[in-house]
Amino acid sequence: MEVPNTGLRPDLDKYTAATYLYGGEIGYFIYVPPNVKVPIPIYTCLAITSDEKIQFAHNIVYVDEGAEAHLVTGCAVPHGIRDGLHIGISEFYVGRNARLTFSMIHAWSEKLHVRPRTSVNVEEGGEYVSYYIIYSPVASIQTYPMVRVSRDGKAYLANIIAASGNGIYDIGSKVQLLGNNSSTEIVSRVVARGKSKTYARAAIEAYTSNTKGHIECLGLLLSENAQISSIPVITSKKPGALLSHEAAIGIIAEKELEYLMSRGFTEEEARAILIRGFMSIDVPGIPRSIKIEVNRILDLVTRYAVG
Repeated sequence: MEVPNTGLRPDLDKYTAATYLYGGEIGYFIYVPPNVKVPIPIYTCLAITSDEKIQFAHNIVYVDEGAEAHLVTGCAVPHGIRDGLHIGISEFYVGRNARLTFSMIHAWSEKLHVRPRTSVNVEEGGEYVSYYIIYSPVASIQTYPMVRVSRDGKAYLANIIAASGNGIYDIGSKVQLLGNNSSTEIVSRVVARGKSKTYARAAIEAYTSNTKGHIECLGLLLSENAQISSIPVITSKKPGALLSHEAAIGIIAEKELEYLMSRGFTEEEARAILIRGFMSIDVPGIPRSIKIEVNRILDLVTRYAVG
């Protein structure tokens, strides 16, 4: 059965075309040789430093056979920068029996538009773990990483979205299970306030038998004017694939809030505790140093969400 090409071709859309035409191939390139296990996280950062600027980036990460690396990328704008467009193309290659964990932390501004484009190839026995967090206002963001998993490979993708203001957050992932015994899990947590609109997308396509995939999306509305749409899609093209999904959107339970307040917490403290617990995701294989940083960010997200 023919499998769609998920590579980031110049003709994929107008954003990839613009990056190839005008971006000048600016970005980072990371290569990890075979069987090398990098003991400490690799940190990168992309920043927009002036108003009304289009930022192009083309990043390539190649983790060769039997190697292991942990990449942490932050994208941000300095204080005072409001307008702009970020277009980031990222290509990840995970070799045979290799492992890559990728943590992305986005902090933009209320009039910035963001268009990341990401392609991931996981070879036989490889593993890819992605942890994405956005916790700032943004005019709009649209991202939909495409992941291809070969035989005995694994992919785990977690998204934490703290939507606010008038922003449009269109964030998702698509995984294609191409080989026997390949598996994936896509997990999303969304908290929304203000007049924000969030579209939490997730798709799994199974092209062979003996594959497993699961989608989980939970949303929490903190405002009467916010909107969350969960859009899970599972597709099996061969008998024997086991795919499932679950989604739920709600509000903070009054009973839980009242219970915590009865134990001596203020209403604001109780809300913070519930939101912090809601956003906690046990991401497999994330190094301790990155977990500490992620927990710090989630504490910040919680304070931001409570207002």
